[in-house]
Amino acid sequence: MNLKVKTMKLSEVITLNQIIPTLKISGKKQILAEISRIAAEQIGVNADDVLQALLDREKQAGTGIGFGVAIPHGCVEGINKVHVYFARLVNKVDFKAHDGIDADLIFVILTSHKNNGEYLTTLASLSRLISNERIRTQLRGAESAEAILATITEFE
Repeated sequence: MNLKVKTMKLSEVITLNQIIPTLKISGKKQILAEISRIAAEQIGVNADDVLQALLDREKQAGTGIGFGVAIPHGCVEGINKVHVYFARLVNKVDFKAHDGIDADLIFVILTSHKNNGEYLTTLASLSRLISNERIRTQLRGAESAEAILATITEFE
């Protein structure tokens, strides 16, 4: 049986102001707190609620998926669609990836429980994106948020 996984255009869920091209903060909680702060300002939700959702998910299992990439995610009430935030870390951080490689590329997915289908299609699209070694290399070498967004949208 051939199952086709539905994907979505990442440009629908990530914009220029959702990209942090160089994040110099060390420590998983501090990184997630900074991304939560930015997301909360942009989405109009409470930063502590966002951070708590991300930390709760991290307690369940690490969100490192390998190749130096992590996809922390959380559900927060008051969010009406999926939002993706990207940060390239200066200092790699352990997100408990199965391959043991610390992460320097972080994609944070935020949504509410009502958007589970959209969340899954976003996760599938991100998984396809980061499975491409050329894309990971370009993301690591991009000089600006514009270059990072161009790399992501070029993949579509």
